[in-house]
Amino acid sequence: MIVLTDTNRPWRIDLLAEIYGEATSHELPWIAESMYGDEMIRQWFDASWFEPDKFITLYVMGRPVGFAFVWWRSGRIRINPYIDPRLPKGVFINALETVLSWTRLKGLENDSYIVQVFAGPEYGYLHRAVQEILGVGRNIYSTYIMLAPKRVRIGEKSAIEITGYRAGLEEAVASIYNDAFSVYSWFIPISPADVTKIYKSGRIKALIALLDGEPVGYVDFMARGIGVRAGCIYTLAVKKKYWGMGIGRKLLAEALKRLREMGFEIVYLDAYPEVVDYYMRCGFKIVRRYINIEYSVEQLPKTLNYMVVRGRTGKS
Repeated sequence: MIVLTDTNRPWRIDLLAEIYGEATSHELPWIAESMYGDEMIRQWFDASWFEPDKFITLYVMGRPVGFAFVWWRSGRIRINPYIDPRLPKGVFINALETVLSWTRLKGLENDSYIVQVFAGPEYGYLHRAVQEILGVGRNIYSTYIMLAPKRVRIGEKSAIEITGYRAGLEEAVASIYNDAFSVYSWFIPISPADVTKIYKSGRIKALIALLDGEPVGYVDFMARGIGVRAGCIYTLAVKKKYWGMGIGRKLLAEALKRLREMGFEIVYLDAYPEVVDYYMRCGFKIVRRYINIEYSVEQLPKTLNYMVVRGRTGKS
């Protein structure tokens, strides 16, 4: 197996996008996030937050079988692996072991001793595979899949105005995102250029909340799923100083209204544990949990049956 790292252009990006769709749709087809190669380039590899040495791709006989984001900071590592679920089990396990083994070496190089492996939906195929290789670790619920009610009730009329996203609001959206999500340990800031890339294709729609003409919050949403399509509320963010004013609820209500008008009977979102109670008060219900499993870096396998290739750039 070949491990490619230290590049901002892995070869066969078209097939990486296909693996991403297969991995996200394997157990819950209606939450799948399909992506084309050019979208992956624009939203990931050309983004300001992308760091080539923290992304690896795995190849068998020149064909990609998986990839992973491997972030390390402050003595901790987080692994987000995407392995093609169509692989024979032995090849799948070997690919996942390779990601974990490469991470072990990186962790020791960077004085990172605690590892969190994103294992997908609880009790799903990736969760089972991680435990087969590493055993039982410390379970941490990362996000909750929550189904939306028919509509979100809002309180009395307020001074908040909801308007559609348009060119020129990139800086405002980046500012709202960076302010709202800076409270989380996983936070990585985005730039106005990243916002432009996210909305360029038109697949993700956004609404902006204005207070006395100032952008103070936004929500974006899209269609997702393979076969069974669903509406997905992708991001909800409000600047911290405006929390508690009903702005998020009003944005949710309008996004849900528009998704219902588009014909989606299923609408859902992914919620971090810290905000699950908020969404439940808005009428959302938990249907599944995503899970991280925490291990010490010494628990990761020492498998060395792979070759590392650095800095190679290929065409899709």
